[in-house]
Amino acid sequence: MRELILAVVVLCALALGGSRLTMLLQYDREAVAAGQYWRLLTAHLVHLGWDHLALNVAGLAGLWWLYGELYSARQWLVLVIACALLISLALYLASPGVAWYVGLSGVLHGLWAAGALRLYRTSRLESLAALSVLLVKLLLEYRFGPLSAGPGDGLPVLTVAHRYGALAGLASASLAAAAAAAGKHRRRQSL
Repeated sequence: MRELILAVVVLCALALGGSRLTMLLQYDREAVAAGQYWRLLTAHLVHLGWDHLALNVAGLAGLWWLYGELYSARQWLVLVIACALLISLALYLASPGVAWYVGLSGVLHGLWAAGALRLYRTSRLESLAALSVLLVKLLLEYRFGPLSAGPGDGLPVLTVAHRYGALAGLASASLAAAAAAAGKHRRRQSL
């Protein structure tokens, strides 16, 4: 719970910086191309306004409630960073039409996927149900567009970031599981 509170405090502190700070930290294709690589990570920490932030914090709290105990705080941090970087790289490499991006929603989809995948160890049915709901949501967004109104002034929701996030979460969680299994195997062999 401490980790969730700390995350919300950081997100709110950044929101207090206003639009100037948001513009400095957002994913901006041209700025990244010019060497401002921090934007690949920081874009996911800033929002278009308090309503956008509130939606993302609600999503974060819901995921924490569902999956918070499945990973350690350090593992969650690694997943957040991995998802953020992979989403931004995917936007840069595979979505050249996306000029800018802000918000945590892509990362939230990654955490949803990672949590649901980890849940498979203890409850296969719940895991498959969570992954199925995520897949249906992504398919509906792909077919019909955002399932909710955009933040702030009716700005569009970048649903491709949700898809990249889900893929990033699955990839990150799979790599983490493989690394953990390899570590256990090495420890057994050394005994």
